[in-house]
Amino acid sequence: MAKLAEVITTAPGFRAAVRLVDELDDFEKAAAYIPTRGGAEVLFDVGRQIEPTARQRARLITGSYGTGKSHLALVLAAIYRGLADKVAPVLDRLGQAHPGRFKTLTEALSAVTPQRKYLVVVLEGDQDDFNAALVRGLRAALDKAGLGDYMPRTYFSAAADRLEELMSLQDAHERLERMMGRTWRQAVRDLVAELRAGSHEALVQFEDVHRQVCFGAPFLFETRVQAEQTFRECAEQLVASG
Repeated sequence: MAKLAEVITTAPGFRAAVRLVDELDDFEKAAAYIPTRGGAEVLFDVGRQIEPTARQRARLITGSYGTGKSHLALVLAAIYRGLADKVAPVLDRLGQAHPGRFKTLTEALSAVTPQRKYLVVVLEGDQDDFNAALVRGLRAALDKAGLGDYMPRTYFSAAADRLEELMSLQDAHERLERMMGRTWRQAVRDLVAELRAGSHEALVQFEDVHRQVCFGAPFLFETRVQAEQTFRECAEQLVASG
């Protein structure tokens, strides 16, 4: 009699769980996804959501542990980054099960390429504040994509406001003078001006100043800016740059 392992095998890339943050580029795992009925509906809805005139693009996916939510998100992340070819086995399964709807999906996906892709922002786990989590996730996504220079203006404004706040604190004066010399007031004013002008180098310098003046504490941008405005500004910059 044949052993169970001789007649049943798991698909390449199959895992018991998916961690989006760590496995976003695990395309073997993404390609192993087998669409459920609900998963297929989500994937077919991608075409409608990427229409330039689409008004309703949000999609809430719920389910108990192990129902494939994160695995589906892994597939979506590949598609939105213009890497549909990496999950071709998933799309083939969709085409076999739903041939009539598949053509419309493939036509829609042809508009998303590695040159014309979306920035995927990943949030995972229970975080302190949803607004802060969105802002942190956006910055991490920009850095990962090599787009750190596209920091929204709100980041620079928040940094400039914080620097002016430090200037007004008497107990910070000594530390600022130690860092910047006897002309620290003018140096800080110059740095504030550069921040408000959107200088990325000034932002990096500010973060270093903040750590040194505030006993090693980093400046938490996410506590000072609103996610909606930050995402809107970032999207406008990315679209304008092509």
